[in-house]
Amino acid sequence: MMQSIEHIVWDKITHAHGNASDLPYKLHALRSPLKHEREEALSWCYEALWHHGVVFEASAASIPLLLEMLQDPGVEDKEELLLLLAHLATGETCPNAYEIPQHRRMNLVLPGSEEAPPLETAWLQRTHEEARKGIDLYTRCLHAPQAALRVNAAFLLACFPLEGKRIQQALLRRLDIEEDPCVLASILMSFGVLELEDHLIEPLLEGYLDSAFPALVRLAAAVSLTRQNPQHPSRNALRILMHALTISEVSDLYATLPWAEFDTAGDISRLLCRLGRGVPEFVIPRLLDLLPIVDPYSAVHMTYTLLDLSGLESPAEASRLDTTQREILQALVETKHLWTLSHEIAATLDLFGLPDNRGALLAFLQAPAHLQIAS
Repeated sequence: MMQSIEHIVWDKITHAHGNASDLPYKLHALRSPLKHEREEALSWCYEALWHHGVVFEASAASIPLLLEMLQDPGVEDKEELLLLLAHLATGETCPNAYEIPQHRRMNLVLPGSEEAPPLETAWLQRTHEEARKGIDLYTRCLHAPQAALRVNAAFLLACFPLEGKRIQQALLRRLDIEEDPCVLASILMSFGVLELEDHLIEPLLEGYLDSAFPALVRLAAAVSLTRQNPQHPSRNALRILMHALTISEVSDLYATLPWAEFDTAGDISRLLCRLGRGVPEFVIPRLLDLLPIVDPYSAVHMTYTLLDLSGLESPAEASRLDTTQREILQALVETKHLWTLSHEIAATLDLFGLPDNRGALLAFLQAPAHLQIAS
C-alpha cells in the first residue's frame, strides 16, 4: 500500500458512488502486475472519479497518488495514468482541438474572485490545481523512451493554458529532437489548444504543412493553425484538412491519438464550424463531394457543418434559401445512408428549423417559391 494513502481519511470524503473508503484498494490495483486487474481498476477510477465528466472530492485526493505512481519504475501502463489525469484536470471533456478552450469550459474561480464557488466548482478547481502540481513530471514524460508516454504527456500538458508559456518552452524543446509522427502530431495539437499569443507559433506550424512531413503531422499542424485563426484561416491548412478526410492511413493513425473524438471526418467537420462566414469557397463543395462516401456518423457531423457554414437561419424558409443552401439540402436528401441514423439526423435538422425526415425535407425543397414553409 502506498505510504501517502495512510494520511487520507478516505471514509470522510466521497466519490461518484458515495463513501470513498474503497478507493485506496482500487488505486493500489493500478500497480498490479496483472494487466486485467490494472484495466479493471482504471475503469473503476473513471467511473468513480470522473463520472460522466464530473469530478468529486475524492478526485483531487487521488491525484497525489497517481503522481506517485508515475514516478515509480515498477508501475506499468503509465500512458493510461496520464490520460486519467487529463480527464481529471479538465473536469469535463479532455482538451481537444475542436471544442471551446478548456480553461473557459472549466469556469475556474481565479485568484481575486470575491464570490465563493459552489461545491462542485470548488472540487473542480481543487482537482485541477492538484493535477497542475505535476507539470514538471509531465514535462519529464515528454522525454520518456516510450512514444505513447510522450504522446499523452503532450496531451495532458495542454490542460493547463494558464501555464502556457512554461509549457510552450517544454514542448518546443521536445519538438526539436522528436522523430515519431504521433508524438509530433500530439505536440502540434497542443499548441492549438493552448492558444498562445506568440508570433513564432504560427510560422512554426506553417512550416509543418510542408509535404516533407508525414501526413498525420501535416494534419495536426493544419488543425492547430485553423483553430488559432478561424476568422482568417490558412488556405493551405484547410486544403490539407480536406485532403486528410480521404486518406485511410491518416485516419487509422489519428484514431490512436488521445485527441481523437470521432474519426478524421467527424472531427475535422466540427473544427470547420469555427470558420463561420470566413469559410473559403472550396470547403463546402469538397464536403458535399465527401458526404456520400463517408460513414453515416461522419455524414451527420458533416451535415451540421454544412448547414452551419451555409448561414442557414432557424426556422428555415423554403422561399429564402440561397443557391448553396438549396444545394446542400438536396445533397442531404440524396445521401441515402445518412438517413439510417434517423434519430441523429433528425436532431441535427431540428436545430436549423428543418423538416426532420427525408420525405418531409424533399417536400420542403419542392414547395412552390411563393410559399414559406417552416418545419
